[in-house]
Amino acid sequence: MIGQHAMAGVATSNQNHTQSSRTIDYYKLNGQLIGEIAQFALYHGDLGLPLIFLSGEEDACKEAEGLIPGITTVPVKKGLSRHSAISLSAVESRRQIQEGIKKAVEQHRRDPIPPLIWDKPYILEKRFFFTNNADDASTQPGAKRVNDQTVRYRGNQIRGVIYR
Repeated sequence: MIGQHAMAGVATSNQNHTQSSRTIDYYKLNGQLIGEIAQFALYHGDLGLPLIFLSGEEDACKEAEGLIPGITTVPVKKGLSRHSAISLSAVESRRQIQEGIKKAVEQHRRDPIPPLIWDKPYILEKRFFFTNNADDASTQPGAKRVNDQTVRYRGNQIRGVIYR
């Protein structure tokens, strides 16, 4: 993953959000807050593909490292708030990303990182900012309204749940 931001709610994360910064407050999977990094890693993990490299902002790198032991990360900017960050130059970012990818591949060949797989069943909870978005989501097949702003989905296949 290249150019990633942290999940919704991380105060120092530049551009923090999970799927939609206009409608979604948070995603939880099996009771744990998740963002787009976990969604991507779990979806691809179910296909047998590990996430071995991530670059982006510092908070995104920390998020990935907390999910995937041994992942290689390259922070190319430090978020100060949702709307501001200090970034490396484009030239320096590209250089560090290229070096990081090379390191990740070499490291993975020596000591493979397993695909990210969590135990099932999967319970995905989406909390919306506004009740009308929860109204719409609650009409989807398999959706269960939890409260005014929250909808839950349940399943035994991560790929059928993670991007609901």
